[in-house]
Amino acid sequence: MAESIVLAQLPQAVAARLRTISEGQGYLVAEAVDQDSCRTMLLNLEVAVIIMPYSIVASDERLLDTLKFYSNKVQFIYYAEERPGTDEAFAHPEAVGIIETTTFNEQHANHLIRNAIALYQRELKIEALNSAIQDNQAIANELNLKNVVLERERNFNQSIISSLSYGLMIIDVEGAIMLLNDMGKKIFGILVSDYFGIRFNEVVCPELREPLWADVQEVVVSGQNKEEPLFTIREDMVISYSISIIKDTINNITGLMVLGRDVTEEEGMKNQLFQAEKLATMGTMLSGIAHEIRNPLTIINARAQLALGYDPEHLNDKVKKALDSIEAQSKRCGEIINNLLDFSRKKVSGFTLASINDIIISSLGFLEYEGRSAGVEIVKRFDQDSVLTCDKSQMEQVFLNLFTNACDAMANKGMLTIVTESQETYVKIQVSDTGPGIPHELQKKIFDPFFTTKEAGKGTGLGLSIVYQIIQRHKGRFILQSKPGKGATFIILLPKR
Repeated sequence: MAESIVLAQLPQAVAARLRTISEGQGYLVAEAVDQDSCRTMLLNLEVAVIIMPYSIVASDERLLDTLKFYSNKVQFIYYAEERPGTDEAFAHPEAVGIIETTTFNEQHANHLIRNAIALYQRELKIEALNSAIQDNQAIANELNLKNVVLERERNFNQSIISSLSYGLMIIDVEGAIMLLNDMGKKIFGILVSDYFGIRFNEVVCPELREPLWADVQEVVVSGQNKEEPLFTIREDMVISYSISIIKDTINNITGLMVLGRDVTEEEGMKNQLFQAEKLATMGTMLSGIAHEIRNPLTIINARAQLALGYDPEHLNDKVKKALDSIEAQSKRCGEIINNLLDFSRKKVSGFTLASINDIIISSLGFLEYEGRSAGVEIVKRFDQDSVLTCDKSQMEQVFLNLFTNACDAMANKGMLTIVTESQETYVKIQVSDTGPGIPHELQKKIFDPFFTTKEAGKGTGLGLSIVYQIIQRHKGRFILQSKPGKGATFIILLPKR
């Protein structure tokens, strides 16, 4: 739309000449006969310039302010019979210029009108720029507010992810890590700090690389979520993990969520419960077997002793040797039966307050008396506050079994270390040897009745089973830590009350 020029209250001849000049430059021209019509035009037209008599402005100092109230961008050109004095011109600096009757010419009028239009257009641009700045500032404020909200949401989500007891790993369909929480680093064995964008099978622990990668590929191909109930990641850690698909709004697979959980303690408790149930069932069965065998065995032993005592001078060496063997083996069978009965009985325990250190020293005394610890260096590190309520005789049996097994494992050369540590509610006893260690595949079997790694005739396989039962009766926990070639450590946790 073309700019408008208002000719306000000008003499008719002057107005006609200025109309011709303005329309010749392509501007719209309107004539206002009074101030009211001038204000109406300011409201309804895009008025760029008002040309009006200087005498009207000089007689009403508030006129320009009134007109600018309707349009603050409008420019003014004055018409005068003759140029005002210096003081008067200075009093109205808003005017672009003055057209005088005495010096009126088309070139001068054109020049003033073009300057006025240029100033008006500049004001328009300034107004548009200010408006754009305000709009941009409003947009910037809105974006800042959204950023604050997003940052709060991000921090909140991050705190949730960090506090998860599960290991969380988000990967894309190529296996690149997009998100990983601290528990995820622990569960999946990721030690590097710069993992973003790296394929997970390059940084997870070696035990997980192939199976987890295979499961991820299976999920991507099948489109079905997968859960791996149990997986042994290391000898001392058991985990379970699940893989879930992440899809976009049009149902395309964009990534996978891998959740891992440390179930070592949970599985340990399950194994202990299973072991206790198995031992209880085995104990009931063994009790019946032991009683059935004991009577005929007693008769065999008695007959062997009777035969040896009957006219021993007339027994030849071969018969005497056979009878001695029968007597010795029947005694050995008797000892085995006694062990079976000890294993199967739920003894009425005599729980008293005792020092675990004193019980250990007493057990070591038995070991030394029997010569079982010869050649073994024994290191004791005792906490002086290791007092608890226990069955002293049963605990002596526990330690004697553990110490004997340790000395046998080290072939009577090595170091046996015994450490006690008093905590607020329990006492921790740690028995370590420097023997060959126990292979991982055998560690779950060593508490089974009759399982032994010793040579035939050198062990019944009931020692650790009995130890396990005694610890169970004391409401304690029994933990084995061992690696091949690095010895074995048995940890006992006993409640103080």
